[in-house]
Amino acid sequence: MFAQERLASLQTLVQRAALYVKRRAVTSLGMRLRENYHLDSPLVPPRTDVRRIGIHTEAQAYTRSSLMNEGTDVTYSFQRRYIYELRDATIDFLTGLVYDQRGKLIAESSAWQTNRLLCDIPQPRIRVPKYSLAGHFIFLATTSNLYHWLLEDLPVFLRALETSPQATVLYRPSAFRPLGDFLSLLGTHQLQTASGRVRVEKLTLVAKSGGLGNPFGHNVAHPEDLYFVEKWFREHVPATSQEQNQRVYLSRSRWKRATKEEPLLEAALSEAGFTVFHGDMSLFDQIALFSRATSIVGPAGSGLVNMLWMDTDSKVTELRDPGHRWAFYYDLAHMLGHDFSALDIPAGGWTAKSVEQTVAALQLGTRAR
Repeated sequence: MFAQERLASLQTLVQRAALYVKRRAVTSLGMRLRENYHLDSPLVPPRTDVRRIGIHTEAQAYTRSSLMNEGTDVTYSFQRRYIYELRDATIDFLTGLVYDQRGKLIAESSAWQTNRLLCDIPQPRIRVPKYSLAGHFIFLATTSNLYHWLLEDLPVFLRALETSPQATVLYRPSAFRPLGDFLSLLGTHQLQTASGRVRVEKLTLVAKSGGLGNPFGHNVAHPEDLYFVEKWFREHVPATSQEQNQRVYLSRSRWKRATKEEPLLEAALSEAGFTVFHGDMSLFDQIALFSRATSIVGPAGSGLVNMLWMDTDSKVTELRDPGHRWAFYYDLAHMLGHDFSALDIPAGGWTAKSVEQTVAALQLGTRAR
C-alpha cells in the first residue's frame, strides 16, 4: 500500500512539473491568449509602434440560410477593420505573414483564424532581421491559389495602395500568372521584389478578415472585400463588347485533379453549347469571359471564384463529391446575389448515362442542395 501511494505521489509530481514547463513555454512564446496577436486587443498594453490611419470596413453581420440544416440561418459577424501604419515591421515573404518590431505575429496580417494559424505555422515569434529597408512600403502577398489571392490578399492591398499611393510595393516573384497580369496594371507605382524575411522602416497594413465570427473551421470572405475588388477591376480593365449570355464549364481535364472520365462530361457540355474553360487564360481574358457569362458549372475549386465577374442573378452550379457540403462557393454566390445550386458527382465516376442525366438537369435548370 505504501509503495502504491509513493508511486501515485511521484506520478502527480511529474504531471505537475510537465504542466509547469508547458505553461512557461506557452507564456514565453506569447501564446497564452490568442488575442495577444491582435493589434487592437484590450488585453495588452497600448502599442507605440502602431498607428491607426483609417477604417477599411465597419462592423457588420452577414446572414444566409444554412447549407447543413434547411430552414435555419447562419450568421457571420465581422468586426471593424482598420488601416494601420507600423514601424519596423518584419515581413515573412514565404508565409505572407507580418510581425511587429519585437518579432511577434500580427493576427490581422492573415485571413486565417489565429489558433489555426499557430498550428499550421507555429512561429508566434521570429528573430527580427538586423537591418531594415528605409522608406515607406506596402506588402502584396502572393499565393498560387486564385481564391485566397483574389478575395483575401488583393482587397487589403488595394486599400493600402489607395491610402498610401506613394509607398513602394514589395512582393515576392512568382510564376503565378495573375500576379504578373495584375502588376502590369499598377502603372507608375514603385515596385520592389524581396524574399525571405525583410524588416521595413514603415509599413501600411490593412487588417484581413482573420476568420472573425466564423462558426466553421474555414475562413469566410468578407462581403465588402468582394465588392471592392470587383469595382477596382471594373475601373482598370476595359469592358468587353462581345456577346453576353454565355454558359461556361470549368474543366479540370488538363490538370492533376481531373478524373479520367471527365472528358466525357466536357465533350457533352461543349456539344450542349457550353464554353469550356481550362484555367489557362490570362487574368484579363478570364474577366472578359466570365463578365459575359450568365451561367457557370464546375467542381469545387478556385475556378468558381470567377463568379465575381458575373452580373447579379447569374446561375452558379457546383459539382460536388457526394455528401460534401462545403460552403465556400455557396457563401460567395450568396454574397454576390447569384442563383446557387449543386449537383452530386456520381460516386463511381462519370458514365455515359450519368453525363446525359447531368447535362439534362443543367439544361432544365434543375436545382439540388
